[in-house]
Amino acid sequence: MDRRNTVYQGPRNQVHNFFEYCGFKCPPMKGFAVFLQEVLSEKDQVQYWFCRDRPYSYVSVDKFKVACKEFHAGQGLNEELCKSFDEAENQKNGCRLIYIHWENGNHSKHAWLGNGLLPSVVHFCMCSDQHRVLTSGVPELALTSSRLGIFYKQRDLYFHPAWAYSISSTIVRIPFSFLDTLLWTSLIYFGVGYSPEPERFFYQLFIQFLFHQVAISIFRLITAVIRTLPIAAIFCQFTVMATLLFSGFMVSSLNVTLGHQALQRNGLNFDEYFYWISIAALIGIWILLCLPCSSRDREISSFISYIERKKDSSNSIQENQLSGARVKTQVTNMVLPFVPVTLSFENVHYFVDTPKKFRGKVPNKKLHLLQDISGSFRPGVLTALIGSSGAGKTTLMDVLSGRKTGGYIQGDIRVGGYPKVQKSYARVSGYCEQTDTHSSPYNSKGSCDLLSLKFVKEFLQMIELDEIKDSLVGIRGVNGISAEQHKQLTIAIELVANPSIIFMDEPTSGLDARAAANVMRVVKNIVSTKRTVVCTIHLPSIEIFETFDEIILMKGGQIVYSGELGHNSCKLIEYFEGIPGVPKIKENYNPATWMLEVTNSSIEAELGVDFSHLFKQSNLYQRNKELVQELRVPAHGSKEGLINIMGSVYVFMVSTGASNLLSILPIIISQRTIVFQEKFAGMYSSKAHSLAQVIVEIPCLP
Repeated sequence: MDRRNTVYQGPRNQVHNFFEYCGFKCPPMKGFAVFLQEVLSEKDQVQYWFCRDRPYSYVSVDKFKVACKEFHAGQGLNEELCKSFDEAENQKNGCRLIYIHWENGNHSKHAWLGNGLLPSVVHFCMCSDQHRVLTSGVPELALTSSRLGIFYKQRDLYFHPAWAYSISSTIVRIPFSFLDTLLWTSLIYFGVGYSPEPERFFYQLFIQFLFHQVAISIFRLITAVIRTLPIAAIFCQFTVMATLLFSGFMVSSLNVTLGHQALQRNGLNFDEYFYWISIAALIGIWILLCLPCSSRDREISSFISYIERKKDSSNSIQENQLSGARVKTQVTNMVLPFVPVTLSFENVHYFVDTPKKFRGKVPNKKLHLLQDISGSFRPGVLTALIGSSGAGKTTLMDVLSGRKTGGYIQGDIRVGGYPKVQKSYARVSGYCEQTDTHSSPYNSKGSCDLLSLKFVKEFLQMIELDEIKDSLVGIRGVNGISAEQHKQLTIAIELVANPSIIFMDEPTSGLDARAAANVMRVVKNIVSTKRTVVCTIHLPSIEIFETFDEIILMKGGQIVYSGELGHNSCKLIEYFEGIPGVPKIKENYNPATWMLEVTNSSIEAELGVDFSHLFKQSNLYQRNKELVQELRVPAHGSKEGLINIMGSVYVFMVSTGASNLLSILPIIISQRTIVFQEKFAGMYSSKAHSLAQVIVEIPCLP
């Protein structure tokens, strides 16, 4: 199917014959499922045309439908549809369908009556204006809970401080709060028959508005602290109950205390300033409730503007080496320029404490998850971390990206030759998670506008989202944009922060072959800008596997292969087929699948070899080590290096001159008395003495 139309319907084994009948043929090294999706696309259809005797012209869905009816499978389907049906069986099914509709109608009727009756009862039971305003803040629970995932993700990635999120959430709710308060206050104030004076009405409106803001802040605070919507809803119910019980609303007139009756009988002085005291108290409570949501438990770095980035790029290397050293050439063809960054790692080990329930079974106190990992990621090279489940590819990427906050990391990780510092490294790197979490009310352009206003258009074009930039994101799998576009939006949001290194965890997971190919095309567009891109991937198709330039194959926390793929994976196949006993790859077989099959534990046990040990003995491993050693040294001739040299020369000249001046002071002090004595005796002038001192020092200058 395509565009809500049936392209082909018939036997599965006749699908390839049907498309050959239409003039299209699947290539040998192409997955047939991918072919079925791409042959219907106007952009990709031409590559599958094999009828050289007639020129190619786009075959639309309507033409495929006509061809399907003319194809023998379609003709057989039409003959079957033309047969008469069994009337008795049809009446039996019809009666069953009527019964189902009647049952559903009864359920719908009951649901309709319940949905109409319950709000009516609740409406008449709510007899307090404050109660209505208080409970109208309950929707803040779901709103805050749905945004917490985005907030914590952006906070941990240093996108914005917590107080900025809290203030913006409060300001956004003010117009809706005012409209809600105006509606309820107008209905209650004039319905009860209060004083019709405008001044008194606005007094009532103002205090109800502040009361509503306090209610919203209470529910927002409870949700932010508890973080789980069901538990937060329970706490909010107790909060509403306590507010009603202790506010005097639920106390019966028969239970009024003697002291309260005495106050009512004698009266109190309720002057106008009591109103403003109440206003000040509500504002104070409102601010106090907003403060915990703006907690600065973690130091959050705000975004740096484009001007500040340009200013930072001209600072000394002492300020910039924490952001990652960079290679010499700066990319200038982008609207938002950046400097490519290399990432090298050598002898990386990662340990975690053994869980308590396994400590009696496992002799070691620590589990060795990554063992002696060395390699490099370079600008303009798309690298894949591949392996079976539990191989350690995601663990390695989390260690290199700085996302592992627990455990013990050993080894040398360098950014462009300088040791990695996580606070600054987070500003030049991005991480696209496997789960795409976005705010559903925003559109694609708006989600990126939150991060960068100047450069959204270019990045949307690069990610191929410019055509749907005004579409609402929605909820994945329910409404809004598709799963493929969700993944592209995840990449776009990371890209507008202008990172030099981008890590992607399973960018094609949950996507069909066509959508996965589109996402990988977007990834290649990013790589073409000379950014360093690293992806983890589980079991890719042939087309996706051939997209990568280099791969790191892992097994059991160790590297089995690290190097280039080559055309049609020729270098990978050559390496593994060079190992004695490894079976040859079949014709038109997926190299990724074959690679994982020949490196599993059963093949190792059968051959009696350790593939990770064989890799460390290979020439490829030695070349990788030499490359890592080369990248450990900062690039020569960079702007930062020139500033270092000039600074060193300046410091040397200043310190040398100062030391020479200080060394000559004792000599001048000792000769000062003699000079003054001979000057007063008229032997020579002070100018002649100074000139003689300079001439004497000239031979010593070289």
